[in-house]
This record gives sequence, structure tokens and C-alpha cells, in this order.
Amino acid sequence: MKQETPLQELLRVRAPSVLIEAIDRAAHRDFLSRSAYIRQAVIARLRTDGVGIEETQAL
Repeated sequence: MKQETPLQELLRVRAPSVLIEAIDRAAHRDFLSRSAYIRQAVIARLRTDGVGIEETQAL
């Protein structure tokens, strides 16, 4: 039986606590979760770098 690709996968990164605190403040300001804020930031950077991605696929 063929396995389906999960809609989301877990991505873990290490970051200094000061960066995590800054992300949390910015996410709270925008009424987003930490994960949603990071996803949006990565999407924006990928677009800046010329990597095409549909936002609906990435959220």
C-alpha cells in the first residue's frame, strides 16, 4: 500500500533564547503562533531568494 505524504512535517531548529524571545514577541504582536510566524518568515525569505512556493501549500 502506498504511503501518502504528510501534509505537514516536523522541523526542529536550535536557536539562542534571545532569538526565540524576539520571535515570540513579534508573533504575539501579529496575533500568530510561534510556528505560524516562522512559517511566514521562511516563505517571505524563499520568495526573496527566488524560490517559488505557493503560500497555500506552505501553511
